Amino acid sequence: MFVVLSIYYLVAKLDLPIKQKTFGKIKHKQFPQLVLDGTIGVWFMNQDYMGLTWTLSVELFASFWIFLLAFVARQYRGKYWIYALIFLFLYTPRITDAYHYTNYGF
Repeated sequence: MFVVLSIYYLVAKLDLPIKQKTFGKIKHKQFPQLVLDGTIGVWFMNQDYMGLTWTLSVELFASFWIFLLAFVARQYRGKYWIYALIFLFLYTPRITDAYHYTNYGF
């Protein structure tokens, strides 16, 4: 993610892009501001110029938490309870949709 944002910033600062409208919003930003907008700002729907980086941000953040949870649960004696709670948490939308509490369309 950091590499992608670095390339994006470098291209904008060197006036290399064809579409100046998109990259014109980056010209006045400092690099730490760009990284903050690209990683955390997209979680708060800041899509001024980094609309597509939200997928990278979500995937990196989610993969970290999944790894951390799997690592902790593997060494825990009651790991099957943790697995059951995760399974229940992930299937809550399907369960609520089956009993018509919500309408997700599953």
